[in-house]
This record gives sequence, C-alpha cells and structure tokens, in this order.
Amino acid sequence: MIFLKKLLRVFYTLNHSTIVIFPGFGMHPSNYEQMFPENADLIYLDIWNDSEFQNIKQGFKTGEITPPGTPKYDIWFSKIVEQCRERIESERTNNEKIIYFAHSIGAEICNDLYENADAVITYGFGKQFKKIDNVPTFHLLGTLDAYISSKLDEWPKGFIPILNGDHFSCSNEAGKLLAEKWRSELGIPKINEYTQNNFPQAKILVKNEINKIIDSLNSRN
Repeated sequence: MIFLKKLLRVFYTLNHSTIVIFPGFGMHPSNYEQMFPENADLIYLDIWNDSEFQNIKQGFKTGEITPPGTPKYDIWFSKIVEQCRERIESERTNNEKIIYFAHSIGAEICNDLYENADAVITYGFGKQFKKIDNVPTFHLLGTLDAYISSKLDEWPKGFIPILNGDHFSCSNEAGKLLAEKWRSELGIPKINEYTQNNFPQAKILVKNEINKIIDSLNSRN
C-alpha cells in the first residue's frame, strides 16, 4: 500500500503538494484536513493515539514523564520526534513538494524535523523556528489565542494574525474536544479561551491563508 501511494504521487508533482500534518496534543491529523486544498496529498502523523495516551498516563503516574524543561520530558519528547522522522521518511518520495503543517505542540516537534521540507506552516505556536536556509516558514496565530498570548509580552514579529482566532481555529470541533478530553484525564489545566465561541469566520480565515500560501509555493519552479 505504501509503495502504491508513493507511485501515485509521482504523477502529482506539478502544482501539487504533499502536506505532513503534525497535530496538537491529543488530536488526530484528520481534525485538520478541511483546511487544505482538495487535491493535496496528506500524510497523517498519528502521534497522539491510544497507545501514547496510556504511555503518558503511566509516565505521569510513575514519574517517568515530567513537565517541560526537565531531562525526563526531553527524553520522552525526543522519542516522539524520532517516531515522526521515521514515519515521514517511510512515506515521502524524492520528487514531491512537501509542506509541513503543525499545530501547537506539533510545531515543537516539527521544529526539530523540518530541514527536509519545502516549507512550513504553523498555527497556535508563539515561537519563531530555528532558521534553515531555503525553507520558508509561515506562522499563523489567532488574535484570541489565550493559550499563546498568555505567554507573550507582545505580538511575535512576522506572525500572520487571524482575526478572532482561538487556539483551535485551525481544526474542527471534534479536535478541540479530543484535546480537552486528554488534558482533563491527565490532570492538565484546561485552556481558557477568551471566548467560548469557536468563530466560524476565523476558521475560514485560517483556511484561506493556508491555501494562499500553498498556492504560492506550488506556483514556484
């Protein structure tokens, strides 16, 4: 099946992109697929599956996984990064144009892997990526993203604002519910957005911005 998928991609290299989706914590890549062009080939990084949930739950209980900024967290995080690297290498072909899309913690993972991408688009992440020549990055951020804005003193330089967008404006409602379910069951505080309305217009703005970027990249030689 993987060989067939790779073979089919050979015929879609002109004006066509493969999108690798790095989902936010507890979410599935399918929660974002409505944001991309219909002809885009999507590679799902199923990072936050049931097995990983149980691993994190047990790790929290035993102390094998500790908060960000600690050595044990870094060990766990490095394993996640390597799993994603192996998946991408097994799926991609040499001649396809590949764009990474990453949301929230997915962008942290993506930041360690994007040297071989043609471009990167992030949403719900407040930091600039480490600079890699010839790999353009596009950072989108909702103006009502309470999770990110609470950590910032000012609007990040070069970030593209999404008016009234919150932390989950790049996903469907099911994705938001999954993320909240994981956080609740793991005892992680809920993200208190500035508004309880997941503005439909903000989702349209995210989709339009992503599609504009992808169209621009596809038009390049």
